[in-house]
Amino acid sequence: MELTKTQKIRIKLHRPRFTLDVDLELPGQGISALFGPSGSGKTSILRCIAGLEAPQHAYIRICGDVWQDSDRGVYVPTWKRPLGYVFQEPSLFDHLNVLQNLEYALKRSPSLRQRRGVFFWKTTLDTRKELAEIIDLLGLGPLLSRTTQQLSGGEKQRVAIARALAASPRILLLDEPMASLDQGHKQDIMPWLKKLRDELSIPMIYVSHDVQEVETLASHVVLLDHGQCQASAELTELAPLLSADTATDLTATWMRAEVDTFDSRWQRVKVRCAGGCVWLALSCWNQETPLPGSPVLLKVSASDLEISKDKKIWAEDSNVWQASIEKIGESIRGSRLIALRCHSQLLQARLTDKQVHDLRLVQGEMVNVHLRHVEVR
Repeated sequence: MELTKTQKIRIKLHRPRFTLDVDLELPGQGISALFGPSGSGKTSILRCIAGLEAPQHAYIRICGDVWQDSDRGVYVPTWKRPLGYVFQEPSLFDHLNVLQNLEYALKRSPSLRQRRGVFFWKTTLDTRKELAEIIDLLGLGPLLSRTTQQLSGGEKQRVAIARALAASPRILLLDEPMASLDQGHKQDIMPWLKKLRDELSIPMIYVSHDVQEVETLASHVVLLDHGQCQASAELTELAPLLSADTATDLTATWMRAEVDTFDSRWQRVKVRCAGGCVWLALSCWNQETPLPGSPVLLKVSASDLEISKDKKIWAEDSNVWQASIEKIGESIRGSRLIALRCHSQLLQARLTDKQVHDLRLVQGEMVNVHLRHVEVR
């Protein structure tokens, strides 16, 4: 079976005050990063893939094999799914040394289970040879006789990753494997993760809210917020959207624009984008006056969009657009996301439940949108 086939993941998981609703197609190799603020659904996606969560509806196809299909009544239990899972904490067996921890994982090896007549998964390498290659790949040779208490935090995670790989998984799930490490140990383990990415053919899904980790390791990025996918694309395409504050607030609109004119009297710049024109103070640029025609990337946080049915409450040059309401989101902790369309530009505004009620907003109607604060990236 080709490991380069894309991974298809559709999940709908409803909990009190949280709904996970994603439809993802991820590459069949390399590292795909799930990136977003705490509570955005990153770990829940991993747990659903592993069969550790029970979503109301799911379709999960990994490397061509369907592990879950609610419509057809297909469900492969966790212990039958050929996957490796690396948690934030290594969770090694303290009574075993490093080699014994790795050998324990061989009990989950598909080839051993096949010989016992339990499964019929195929492996291309003898498990012992494969384990030796994993040990070499992660540089664990000098550590094999050590107890887990004699390992640093970074060494423990390397052993945890090796143990997950020893089970000959079709996919490797990593749930913030460096979250418990200090900066020094993070730098120790980063080269090993890059080596895994470059030398292993199996796909990896990596949960993180660290921009540096994502930019260093990932080839594909999924931006998540409030249980929904905000974007899913190659790192090269989404790199401009990643910043230190992205992991705490993904609810924003990113707009590609072009510099139009410079108003020397008031020291401001007019830019054009798909939704219309925006006036920005020259101080928004950390450089000399931008030239007409220069490309620019704009960011508008959802909390910086104001909606009104009366345009007169703002000045004429206050960056006010007309837009139609495409969707009014569900209430989450007293606020809602409002999806808006202005020409071909999509916008997201966050309003309180009271604001939505007082404005009597209705899907499909036209409103005025004030871009109160726009950042230049």
